[in-house]
Amino acid sequence: MFTLRSFVVLVFILLIGPAVHIASAKDAWISLQSSNYRLIGNVKEADLRAVAVQLERFRHIFTKQFENADLNSPVPTTVIVFKSGDSFGPYKPVVNGRRVEAAGYFRSGDDVNYVTLSLGHPGHDPFELIFHESVHLLVNNKVRASPQWFNEGLAEYFSTLHFLPAKSPGDKRVAFGKPIARHLIKLRENKLLPLQTLFSVDQSSPYYNERDKSNMFYAQSWALIHYLTHSRSGERQPQLARFLELLAARRPVAESFDKAFGTDYVTLEKELKAYVNQDRFQAKVVNFDEPASKTDARINPLSEAEVLTYLGDLLIHTNRFDEAETHLKKAVNIAPDSSMTIATLGNLKLKQGESTASKQLLQKAIAIDPNNFLAQYYYANTISQEQMDGAQNVLSFTSDSVVQMRAALSKAIEVAPGFPEPYRLLAFVNLVTNSRLEESKALLEKALALSPGRLDFSYVLAQIQMRQKNYKAARQSLQHVIAGSPSANMRMQAEVMLSRLEVEEKYQPKQ
Repeated sequence: MFTLRSFVVLVFILLIGPAVHIASAKDAWISLQSSNYRLIGNVKEADLRAVAVQLERFRHIFTKQFENADLNSPVPTTVIVFKSGDSFGPYKPVVNGRRVEAAGYFRSGDDVNYVTLSLGHPGHDPFELIFHESVHLLVNNKVRASPQWFNEGLAEYFSTLHFLPAKSPGDKRVAFGKPIARHLIKLRENKLLPLQTLFSVDQSSPYYNERDKSNMFYAQSWALIHYLTHSRSGERQPQLARFLELLAARRPVAESFDKAFGTDYVTLEKELKAYVNQDRFQAKVVNFDEPASKTDARINPLSEAEVLTYLGDLLIHTNRFDEAETHLKKAVNIAPDSSMTIATLGNLKLKQGESTASKQLLQKAIAIDPNNFLAQYYYANTISQEQMDGAQNVLSFTSDSVVQMRAALSKAIEVAPGFPEPYRLLAFVNLVTNSRLEESKALLEKALALSPGRLDFSYVLAQIQMRQKNYKAARQSLQHVIAGSPSANMRMQAEVMLSRLEVEEKYQPKQ
């Protein structure tokens, strides 16, 4: 997720020029694979390890607070650490043609997530933003239907996580929920939103998109999470965890709220107002065990071609295709036999609308390394995309393309069984060809087990279930999409399909 709102603390805007800079790729770059992250950077070894430790610690501590929700993300995450603002400059995000000056940002993707950090921003804590976005990464994979107040309030609450100095050998304590001054000022200067209004905010709401209103929304969402965690000597904190568990179990939001908190909006509103007006807000301090992560793994040097490939892929994921192409073509010239570099360029060509060039590059990448699961997935995705119309609809696939897609996707699943996208695409191929429907159902159930929050998976599953005339299951899948999808278009498509389901079921011959 990337919006200008993500940088509320860290930003000012600079005009961005047309030049393409890749100077930072000339530095000495190193890499480290920890338990959950691939880290690369043009920084000192000690600095790269320190970032790995912070991220692994945060992940461990946050997920421990919600153990029963089983928060995780199967999509690999790459962390790019820049030594200074200058080296980070060409890769800072661009919004409305302007560069956003930030200490770091997060960008999610179906194939890879990116975290960027600059260690050269005096006075700015890049981890505040990264911790905020890490909450979204972990929660959204499990619960795409989580309400905005909960998602943003939880992210703001944990963004202040910091580790306390040890008082004795072995003393490891962490604090989170530190008062956020700008939120308290906003809350004290304005009347609280009615909870009915706060709870109805979604990504299309003015309270999410208009700066003055969104500042109040973020402040009150943070305050509500703080209240639920700290009030009444912490008695509501288990209720907050229970709320997330119910959402993760795909229970409707209103039902989850009632079951978890056992109170009505009016009562909670009064309690929140009294809490906000108190004199003292305290952080929560807990002991923690060091996670068993591989932050002591070997540091490896990266070649210039590898660095250009990572940076080019980052630019792809921030929709800066021309700059990405400059990086990747240079990388291919340096390392013409690199399967990953060629595959990344092939994926870019698809996004640029050049499917023939994309297929040729991806075929070459697969020939070099058949176990490159991303190349296999990209290849199948390119074949599927070139047979779709402008509205991303497809009536049929040619028999040759079906054989090619099935072979590539089966190989991707064999090599990387924890990567969910090939399951979804293979099930979609079967749906279009109206074949192997039971296999497709199993594929989508596996994909949803990996990423329960992916309601686009549920949408495809609903179509499979309708083909099998399992109307009860299809209705349930569509209702999940309608209740929780952040995409208005997908919600609309699910509503249309639900109407069609009602007609089909009504006129289905009785057995």
